[in-house]
Amino acid sequence: MYSPYIHYTKRYFPNSIAIVDSFHIVAWLNRLIIIYLNNLKKKYIEGDRKSFIESCKKRNNPINENEANIPIPVSREVYLLNNFRWLILRNEENIEYKVERKYNHKLKMYLNTYDYEKLFFELHDTLKPIRKLKEKYIEFNHSKERDSTKIDIMLSRLTEEYARSKFKLLVEFSGTLKKHKQEIINSFTYIIDNQGKERRISNGPIEGYNRTPKDFKRNSRGLDNFEYVRCRLIWANRKNEKVLTVPKSKEEIYRRKNNQMKI
Repeated sequence: MYSPYIHYTKRYFPNSIAIVDSFHIVAWLNRLIIIYLNNLKKKYIEGDRKSFIESCKKRNNPINENEANIPIPVSREVYLLNNFRWLILRNEENIEYKVERKYNHKLKMYLNTYDYEKLFFELHDTLKPIRKLKEKYIEFNHSKERDSTKIDIMLSRLTEEYARSKFKLLVEFSGTLKKHKQEIINSFTYIIDNQGKERRISNGPIEGYNRTPKDFKRNSRGLDNFEYVRCRLIWANRKNEKVLTVPKSKEEIYRRKNNQMKI
């Protein structure tokens, strides 16, 4: 959704159609929710800090309030916001609810997924409505509708609902939907992939291919031999194709020049 990218395609490829991948729209919405959760957590931390200082004063153990690194115990609210924010960020349909209860040493009780969900959404009365509105976009995003006119109507209604929302993050999100309305509608284009299956157009496959060299580079702690890297990546992504290049010998890889070993 970086504007120069969209303007670049329109300038140099006038017949192209710009598409905003559905993943990036959902990621943008989740990013706004994460910012909201972090701000909520800061309020709880500040409240915990004041309570801790007051309790120290009552025990005749005063603490300098201006000290930045006061060892404040992690409260129940901060613990839940740190460890169970996935309950609002993950799509509701993808949450695996477990009935079996396990003991939580921090909360000192036996809990299952339903219990954690109840405790998390009881932290603040805004959390449940935010998830409900977020799930409306997920439902729209999973729509199988192909008529661009109907998609336009559905998206416009959803955008207006967010714009009228009392939540600032959703009002901001509605502005993103308005700005990239046509690109989002274009993302409901269906294509035939390499395996002959029909799917909604997405940059997911290329992102998967891009991850392979990134992971290889990360695990290798840096790479110096391009030919070796090329062969390794071809090998890692092949199915039945043969690798037609021959790895270099040790003498070819390591050579001495000016009394320095280079690769």
